[in-house]
Amino acid sequence: MHFMLQKEVVHRIAAAPNSADYGRLSIMVQYHCKVRALFDVGPEAFYPPPQVESSIVRLIPHHGIPYPAKNYSHFTDVVRTAFSHRRKTLRNSLKAMIHDSDWQNMNIDSHLRPEQIGVKEYVEISNSVTL
Repeated sequence: MHFMLQKEVVHRIAAAPNSADYGRLSIMVQYHCKVRALFDVGPEAFYPPPQVESSIVRLIPHHGIPYPAKNYSHFTDVVRTAFSHRRKTLRNSLKAMIHDSDWQNMNIDSHLRPEQIGVKEYVEISNSVTL
């Protein structure tokens, strides 16, 4: 699939962990698709020219989800909750969902911030915790 979107949105969709643009949107799209930002389209390509720049993004759906969540709804809740408190550590932002003993069973540093881990780690958190 190819989409032309506002440049900032494409940057958020294609962002990698540890970048300012990385967030919930990045994780949710990258869970389902391989993402590649292709090129920018300046305002001069349109009439009348818009006030924003655009970018083309390619989304290729995974043939099989690389890191399948046992419970997709729970996975989305974990990601949403983690990023609702972006400046807190994972341990603090997810403390209502994950007990300290659960962190010990995962290979994820609970003192990292939500933007410092990837899709694989969010799936691992989701799959490790029972509701």
